[in-house]
Amino acid sequence: MEWLSERLGLRREALKEGLGGEAVEYLMKINYYPPCSDQDLVVGAPVHTDVGAITFLVANEVSGLQAFKDNHWIDTKCTTSGIIVIIGDQFRVRKIMNFKRLYWKCSYYKFNYSWTECLFKRAK
Repeated sequence: MEWLSERLGLRREALKEGLGGEAVEYLMKINYYPPCSDQDLVVGAPVHTDVGAITFLVANEVSGLQAFKDNHWIDTKCTTSGIIVIIGDQFRVRKIMNFKRLYWKCSYYKFNYSWTECLFKRAK
């Protein structure tokens, strides 16, 4: 978290402190969606925001992820050597960083898509 704080121009401890300090709990969730040749069976991910602090998406070169900007949907460009970083609601709600809420959606049609979602929250 310190490295990410510095790269964002914040104090080294800013993100960690904002998410709970030493009591912060790190969770990881990994999803895999196999290809689907029948579009009628595809559900995809509806329009939403991420409730966690930060999400790392690892995808193949076939896109399906869209972000909402300037009142229209923009297709993201995916590459096998890249990671898409999405700033989630916890950063915004805790006022750690001044970001607008990011709305996004995804279609899983005819390609493999996997993502790793990291959520940070205070320990009870």
